[in-house]
Amino acid sequence: MIIASEPDWIITGITLIGVLILIVIFVAWVRLYYVSIWYELKDAEMSWKRGVWFRRTGIVPYNRITNLDVIQGPVMRRLGISTLSIQTAGNSGQAVPKIRIEGIENADDLRELIRSLVRQSGMRNDGTGGAPSITVPTDQNIIEELVKIRTLLEQQKK
Repeated sequence: MIIASEPDWIITGITLIGVLILIVIFVAWVRLYYVSIWYELKDAEMSWKRGVWFRRTGIVPYNRITNLDVIQGPVMRRLGISTLSIQTAGNSGQAVPKIRIEGIENADDLRELIRSLVRQSGMRNDGTGGAPSITVPTDQNIIEELVKIRTLLEQQKK
């Protein structure tokens, strides 16, 4: 029977303690990271920030949002959380999204809320460079326009 010498036990103990310290640091960092994620939906824009050591913040007008994707891997499905990935007009060609809201429940509901805010921003011209509001012509508007065209054509005949 071979019994490990004392230096082997010391090396094994130091290795185990080192691994435990790394696990504790990793778990603490993950918790701090998820606590640092913040976002706010306003009337015309979305504000966000995140980060433990390196903070990132931003403001994105709704009229710049092009894609809203919900990402959920097998572990996230098991935990009931998702990541909402939001791309903007300037970042559509890149693989990296402008905003990632990670570890959220009910991501589909949040995506639909943001989608409705994006649609609303496209229907009004609030001076932020969004699409101008669209006036849907009524039957009366069409008739008035046709009468004007007919009048102009009759004047050209004379």
